[in-house]
Amino acid sequence: DVLSAEPVPVDVLEVSFGSGNHDQPTTQFALSYAAIGALATGASLVNGRRRGMRANLALLPQTLLRARPVSVVIGGKPARVDSLSWHVIPTIAKFFRVTANSRRADGLMEVVLVPHRQWPTALRMSWFGLRALAWPVRPPRRARMTFFWEQGGVAQLDGETVEIPPGSDVTVRCVPAALHLLCCDIDVS
Repeated sequence: DVLSAEPVPVDVLEVSFGSGNHDQPTTQFALSYAAIGALATGASLVNGRRRGMRANLALLPQTLLRARPVSVVIGGKPARVDSLSWHVIPTIAKFFRVTANSRRADGLMEVVLVPHRQWPTALRMSWFGLRALAWPVRPPRRARMTFFWEQGGVAQLDGETVEIPPGSDVTVRCVPAALHLLCCDIDVS
């Protein structure tokens, strides 16, 4: 039985990209996260294979070994990153639970930038993941981020991938309360 139901506003991510040649930029949306670098490499591999927990776990070492640093220009400064991602929910998932203290409609996204270091990407990303589990750090929050991606490549939007052409100006912004989801209290007894 449904005990109660009400629409709850949630933020979404808007990812726009295009070259500076006055063409209309391409715009895509994501419900929970967007990424370039190692996370997008993983999504490309997962989307190209059969699904399942074992299959996805088997792809983890392959993903980390294939991932290469990405060069972007953020705020006029060049940056080499192993991964750059934007999140509007605290965990990467296809579903979420809205609670009374949820901040799903605050108009801010968390930005997680993993800078490239001289050690292999596989070691760097593994260390970053373990460190985040042991010593969680609150990533910076922003409403918008723009960067230039000269070589272009694969971007991940939730679980899907899109190809961003070389020489693209990319803008990721949090669109506040762009979607209303129906949240229900359900009695399962």
